[in-house]
Amino acid sequence: MAARLTSQCYLASFRTLRRYKGQLSGKDITLKICEKPTLSTTSTEARENHSKYDWIGPPDPVSNIRRVHFRVSENEAPYERRLREERAKVQEWSHQFWKKHNTSFVQLKGEFIKQKLAKKSASRETTMANITITPDEMSEFYKKFLDDNYEVHKNYNWEWYKKNISLTWLTLKANLLNIITRRNKGNK
Repeated sequence: MAARLTSQCYLASFRTLRRYKGQLSGKDITLKICEKPTLSTTSTEARENHSKYDWIGPPDPVSNIRRVHFRVSENEAPYERRLREERAKVQEWSHQFWKKHNTSFVQLKGEFIKQKLAKKSASRETTMANITITPDEMSEFYKKFLDDNYEVHKNYNWEWYKKNISLTWLTLKANLLNIITRRNKGNK
């Protein structure tokens, strides 16, 4: 008995980026977007549906990354498998980065709030009922956090660009090999 992710899903169809740049050429893409995945057993039909689409899950509660469960074709070629595995690696790398980053952000924000509240409660001019942190005071924290993490964000962006350029090259290679393979099958 096979297991798969099930949830309330819908299909999202769209054209590639070329459509938005005014060109009419492009490739139709259909993705199955799912909101609350759960593990369940599947029928043959469900397994076929699973292999037709990439599944996009809900945002991770910590990293806020919507994880993609990449489809595995029955007759997946080695170059297609490599592309799928590399895409999964890049997604996992990004997920781990944002998970660590967001955990740090929440922790530092909590410490900042505690310090501000302690400082205000020690002041005699405020009553316990009036202790709040203003948006201007929070903006101090946000600015400091962004300044402290400037290099981290810059390095992440450069790595992300490099990884995505690599994926673009693998995608181009896989698509060209698919075209060649289809032409060779058509000539036989």
